[in-house]
Amino acid sequence: MNKSIVPKFSTLCLGTLLLFSCSSCDYFDNLGGNETGIQKKITPSKHSAKPIFVLYHGLGAMPSDLESIEEYLKAAYPKASVIARQRTDTQRKSIEDQSKKHTKDILSTLQEKDVKKKRPTILVGHSQGGLIALCDGPKLIKAGYKVAGIVTIGSPLEGAPVLNRLLHYKRTLKHSGAPQALINWLDGLSGKGSGVEDMRPESSFLKNLQKRLEQNSISILAIGGDASGLYKSIDNIVPLSELLGQTLGDKKNDLLLPLNSQLAKNIKTKHLKRSIVEATHGHIKGLPEETSLVSSQKTKNAMIHFIRNELKKSHTVN
Repeated sequence: MNKSIVPKFSTLCLGTLLLFSCSSCDYFDNLGGNETGIQKKITPSKHSAKPIFVLYHGLGAMPSDLESIEEYLKAAYPKASVIARQRTDTQRKSIEDQSKKHTKDILSTLQEKDVKKKRPTILVGHSQGGLIALCDGPKLIKAGYKVAGIVTIGSPLEGAPVLNRLLHYKRTLKHSGAPQALINWLDGLSGKGSGVEDMRPESSFLKNLQKRLEQNSISILAIGGDASGLYKSIDNIVPLSELLGQTLGDKKNDLLLPLNSQLAKNIKTKHLKRSIVEATHGHIKGLPEETSLVSSQKTKNAMIHFIRNELKKSHTVN
């Protein structure tokens, strides 16, 4: 291999490893966060509202990856209706197409269960699922449902810079003797209009989403993960913060996405609240599940605090 590209290739390998082991912990190992034995008790809400919760899993994941979130919501609101539908082909199907199909499925489910439209609805999405939730919200409102709030957990609201780096060096991988399976996977990421392409910074999807967010009237809580504190002890031995900063676009990140992207720091909107949790994007083998965003108690605390406030504002009692 040409020595001049070794540093870049090393960074690329690190990014690829992270993407395989973390993000799409969602995608490859379904490590999104069953929290058996960790979940803390919560006092059921005294608010008499019976909310509708719609949960959105991440790229290539499953509804079961949000099981701990679902259980926590049910404990807080025993009379709530919780809907978590599987989305298929999340890698290749565009986010807008996923949203259209998902909204149709959700409306069908709500109608089958005879759920009244006046009940407050809260959408909760992890990673790519947060982007789908933001697209679904206006559609559900148009269908007559009262969307009281949206919670995004580790979502690339301003994109995932690691995708640009991986795609930029795809040719390098092809000429380096990398495993064909990895090359094929990277090829799959490059399809225009795909669910992955839409998460690249400056994609047309994200540009349109950011414009909509600037005019948005739905209350949103963006929960971002910052794992930089988890590897400080070895940073003097292995310059992880520097390598991750180069690969992921910011030294503050959840091992996949920059914190600023998760928090939509560069998007001006009046109805967006932000919360930072020390956690990784997904569960990593060898670390306690509590260190992942969907399993973190701090994530759940922030989510419940936001939900309770928005339900109080909605004044919907059923």
